[in-house]
Amino acid sequence: MKTQMKKVLAIIATSLLLASCAKEKQIAVASFPGEKGAFAKYLGNNVKYPESARKNNISGTVYVSYIVAATGKIENVHVIRGAAPALDSEAVRVVSSMPNWIPAEGKKGPVSCQLNLPIRFELAADTVKK
Repeated sequence: MKTQMKKVLAIIATSLLLASCAKEKQIAVASFPGEKGAFAKYLGNNVKYPESARKNNISGTVYVSYIVAATGKIENVHVIRGAAPALDSEAVRVVSSMPNWIPAEGKKGPVSCQLNLPIRFELAADTVKK
């Protein structure tokens, strides 16, 4: 089932910093814990393609905004541009369940930082119903 999920699901795991971080004159950006590639691995292992979306051949990109607090906790998760209700809900679920991050660093210590994450849900060509 995991192998099939990897064929069915494509994820773009790119976070973009917003202006809220720049105001603090950060020294280091917030980062997902673990080695290089851990964030993409986390998403690949935890995002589940919603069955209703799969059955109805629904795909698209969900843009999720969230805050990495000064404590590293993920807060204020919400969709800023959705694709479909089932995909939107899954994107919010997986971002909300992320482990604590390493917070951004400002001159006086850890600072909160808002990030955006596009999560792309795409069915593999051999799974699309015609």
